Amino acid sequence: MSEEEKQTINEQLKVHYNEKIKEWTKIEKIIRDMEQNQTINTTLLSQMNNCQTTDNLTHNSSSLIECKENILKQFSHALDSVKKDVVRCDRNNCVYSKFDSHGDRNLATIERILLTYVWEYLDDEYTQGMCDIVAPLLALKLEHSIPSCIDTNNQSSLITNENSIELLNEIEISTYILFNLFIALALIQYYRDVICSNHMELTDILKFFNALIQYYRDVICSNHMELTDILKFFNERAEHHNVDDILNLALHFANTVQKLTSKTNDN
Repeated sequence: MSEEEKQTINEQLKVHYNEKIKEWTKIEKIIRDMEQNQTINTTLLSQMNNCQTTDNLTHNSSSLIECKENILKQFSHALDSVKKDVVRCDRNNCVYSKFDSHGDRNLATIERILLTYVWEYLDDEYTQGMCDIVAPLLALKLEHSIPSCIDTNNQSSLITNENSIELLNEIEISTYILFNLFIALALIQYYRDVICSNHMELTDILKFFNALIQYYRDVICSNHMELTDILKFFNERAEHHNVDDILNLALHFANTVQKLTSKTNDN
């Protein structure tokens, strides 16, 4: 895949993600206004008539969502669930420290990722604990992209630079994509193949899955694979993985998490 093609795909993903955020933030405003008024206002409901969602990641054509009161109820419930789940995130971790502004910013990033996912797959609803999947993914992305991110002074000053703001946005989007892939593939494999045999911890699955995606990244990107293609690809590769390389990569991710944890304990 050429650099130009990669850039095109990245731009498409960025547009898709930002469109989803715009959609659910409008719905959130309607919900908050309704809560403030304590009644369902027909004028506010009429604002939803043109609510449209386009799924460029998994569908070939866009579809118009009929926005009704049940969608408001679904997303309202998801809003409360996500916010409660994010609040209980480990604030003692240096990446999400409650003593520095970057901690609140990173928690807000987790919240946006989760709400965007819930809005995109509203019928699936929110499952408590999804925050525990996104949090280490985001921490790994920050550590990989900004090695000095665990330095609170550097991370706090990072947002003053326009290029750094763009970098944080790219980290957020890539974390969202990785979370989508994890939900689509890793949990399926976890419940079908792993939980009954090896009783592996979810965190181990997370690290191994992250290693799989990283190991086959070029193959996935060059073939423009969608989620169904990735599922098929991994099923076909089930007995042909270079296990040593993938395990070493998973170990690298595990060590990175341990490094972040040790930094937290030292603080």
